[in-house]
Amino acid sequence: MGMINDMALFWCRTVPVEHGKDRLERFIRRPSSSESAPFRGQHDVTYELDWADGTPSIMWKIYTRGIHERNTYRHIVSMFRGGLFGEKPVFLDIGANIGSYALNVAKLAPHSTVHAFEPNPIAIDYLERNIALNGVSNVRVHKFGLSREVASFPLYNDSLSQASIHKKGGTGRFLEISVKPLDLVAEEEGIDRVDLIKIDVEGHESAVLDGALRTFEKNKRLVVIMEIDRNADLVGTREQLFERMLNMGFSAYLPKGYPFSMKRVRELAPTYEDNVIFRRGF
Repeated sequence: MGMINDMALFWCRTVPVEHGKDRLERFIRRPSSSESAPFRGQHDVTYELDWADGTPSIMWKIYTRGIHERNTYRHIVSMFRGGLFGEKPVFLDIGANIGSYALNVAKLAPHSTVHAFEPNPIAIDYLERNIALNGVSNVRVHKFGLSREVASFPLYNDSLSQASIHKKGGTGRFLEISVKPLDLVAEEEGIDRVDLIKIDVEGHESAVLDGALRTFEKNKRLVVIMEIDRNADLVGTREQLFERMLNMGFSAYLPKGYPFSMKRVRELAPTYEDNVIFRRGF
């Protein structure tokens, strides 16, 4: 079993093709709580992985693949290396969780400024530890969520993977969190320019957009990576969210896996479950 585990881990972490890895993961042994320790993933990014309370899906993906959402991130790398964002890009990671995107971008572009927005105290703890582990100084943590107005909301399912304002889940547990509009934050923090935004907020995407209208209007050249899945159907439909981005002047691309380029699309399947890369002004 040890050899099979090692072979499966080697394949999942090193082979760039993602197809079939979900099946391979069944042969990988899940670490025990005594094995919780810093883990060095892809692109020289180190994470604090903790197995004491089960296996949070984002930590499991980082452990087995070396990076979270490899197919999306490889296209981000191509955009940065192609000079799409200039010398001092600004990245907003909305729903930063434990910092997978924020830290990878911070190391990929050391002269960038990364604003990581995360309201979940559990995720914030890991996020701040991971920033310290990697010794990056260009990540600013904002310990609140983004929405259409200044408010407080219950955050249900206070886990790393399923926390949401909109879905209560089975336990009924919740934490009270604060939210602000991005436009207000940009004014308070002096964020005059934005090049790249990632939005992963478990169904609260439309409210984030409502609070960012001036920011989007001001930044004509912009890339937005948005997770569009069944959570979008909690407050509308994923097709409506997709169409809203198109109506704002964006072109939409699916993050195809290695070795393929992004695929431009003009409509979204009703059952789509992944990130969409929106580009405008390029």
